[in-house]
Amino acid sequence: MKPSEIPEVKEFMSRDYFSDVHRLNKILNNRGDAGLQEVPPIPFTGDIDSMENGNCIFLIGINPHFPALSRDAHRKEIAPIKKMIRQFHEGNDIFYTEFIDSRLSYFRGNMANWIHYGGIGAGYAENFFPKQNQRSVWEKNIFAADILPYWSTDTSKISLSRLSKNIDKDPALILHQKMLCRLIEEIQPSMVHINGISAGRLVNKLYCNDNPIKPWGRLGDEHNLMFGKATFGNYDVPVMTHNQFGQWGPKKRHWPEFADAWRDWRSNQ
Repeated sequence: MKPSEIPEVKEFMSRDYFSDVHRLNKILNNRGDAGLQEVPPIPFTGDIDSMENGNCIFLIGINPHFPALSRDAHRKEIAPIKKMIRQFHEGNDIFYTEFIDSRLSYFRGNMANWIHYGGIGAGYAENFFPKQNQRSVWEKNIFAADILPYWSTDTSKISLSRLSKNIDKDPALILHQKMLCRLIEEIQPSMVHINGISAGRLVNKLYCNDNPIKPWGRLGDEHNLMFGKATFGNYDVPVMTHNQFGQWGPKKRHWPEFADAWRDWRSNQ
C-alpha cells in the first residue's frame, strides 16, 4: 500500500469539514472564533509516495495560513481544493483521487507556494541533502503536514492551551493524529522537523513521552532549539524543533548552526 492510500487519509477527508471548523472555532478560542476558515483541511503536502524511506524529513508546522484574498493561492490551490472535495462528498470518488494527486504533485505543479517552501527547501538542500536544490529536495526527501490541518487567518487567535487540551479529545483531531502516525509508519522518515516551538510542544506532549524534547545549549536559549525522540504508532524517530523561521525567529544564516547541532546531538545518542 502506498502512503497516500492508507484508509485514514480518505476517512479524514470524508468528514464534514464545515461542522469540524465551526466546532473547533468555538473550542480553540474563548470568544468562539479561532479564525479557522471553511476550507477543506490539508492532510499532507508533497509526494509522500516517492519519499526515500529512512532518508527523508517530515516537516511539521502549526497550521496552514489562509492567504489574503488578492493572493494567487485562492485561484491556484484553495478554489480547486474546495471544488474537488465538494464533488467527492457528493459521491464521486474520481475527485478524491484528483485531490490526492494534487497533493502528491504540489511541488511539481502551479500550486506550490515557493515564497514559503523555497527558503526552507534551500536550507534542507544546503545542510542535509547537498546533491539537491531548493526545489528538487521536495521530490524524494521532504514532505510536510501540520499538527492542526485547518486553514486560519491568524494563528495568534488559536489558543494553544485549548488546542493542547483538546487535540487528543476532539474526533477530527484524533483522526488526524492517527493519520499522521500511519503516514510516518509507512514513510519512515529519518527526522521529524517541527518549524515552530508551539507545534513542537504539541508533538512533545503527544509523542515524546519516553524521550521528551530538551533545549540544546546556546541555541536552545536563543531559538528554543530542542531535540528529542518521538514514537508515532510503532515507529520511533528523532525530533528537532525551534522557533518558527521568519521575521522574529531564526533566519537563513542559522541553518548551518542547527544542522551542526543536530549532528552533534545524534552522535551522542
